[in-house]
Amino acid sequence: MRDLRPPLGLSRRRCVLALGCVGVAAATALVVAATVFSGTNPVQLPNITPSILQASGVALGEPQASPPMSQAAATAIATNAPSGKASVVLQAQYAHCIVTNAVPPIDQDCWAFSLDPNGVLMPLTTTPATYLLRLVDPTTGKILLNQFGVEPATP
Repeated sequence: MRDLRPPLGLSRRRCVLALGCVGVAAATALVVAATVFSGTNPVQLPNITPSILQASGVALGEPQASPPMSQAAATAIATNAPSGKASVVLQAQYAHCIVTNAVPPIDQDCWAFSLDPNGVLMPLTTTPATYLLRLVDPTTGKILLNQFGVEPATP
């Protein structure tokens, strides 16, 4: 009977090649992350500091294409969801949005909204939120991120 398993040397070569590819991918991801989160967010939103964005894994940069959805349409989506309470827009910006903490991660152009957090309370502590960020997918109209919180006190 003939042995159909590949020679042991070929199997090791495949493992080395696979590990090499994983290493290259990891190095590339680190370079991209260092570039994205280098502290330079070209898109700024009021009441949401760059340090809050960075701590949340959010980077807002220059968009890669023109928006397929108007600002008015995206605003209607952002201000009426998901809590059911209408929110006042402090600023809307079309940007390239990268959110590494999202599942799955977000890496696309989107409408970013800084909304008035008045009336939004933190769970458990009932501390009033100091910022409210919503990201809207300009193609589907889906809310990609609805995040609120309290900016940490500066020492």
